[in-house]
Amino acid sequence: MSEHLNSEEEDLLQSALSTAFSPAPLPRQSAAPEPAPASAPEPAAAPEPASEPQPESSAAAGEVKSTEDAWKEEYEAHVAEWRKRSAQQRQKAEEERAKAGRT
Repeated sequence: MSEHLNSEEEDLLQSALSTAFSPAPLPRQSAAPEPAPASAPEPAAAPEPASEPQPESSAAAGEVKSTEDAWKEEYEAHVAEWRKRSAQQRQKAEEERAKAGRT
């Protein structure tokens, strides 16, 4: 690239650089899905003190628990598979070291 740009090239470069590093606006979405509204909306009441935890509905709590249980089961299955592979690889490495030691 030439050290000296003509004004047209410089303007083109400046316009490209001015927009190159400005991110496009992205729509905001919450990470967790919104909970389903109750069958009858409750009137807005005064907020309760924050020191008392709000009890979750049994359906939502059950869903969270089953999701967590499913995640834990999947994780434990992966861990078992990783340990199995690790033991196999360790055994293979020990056998290869033993072979190399004999020669």
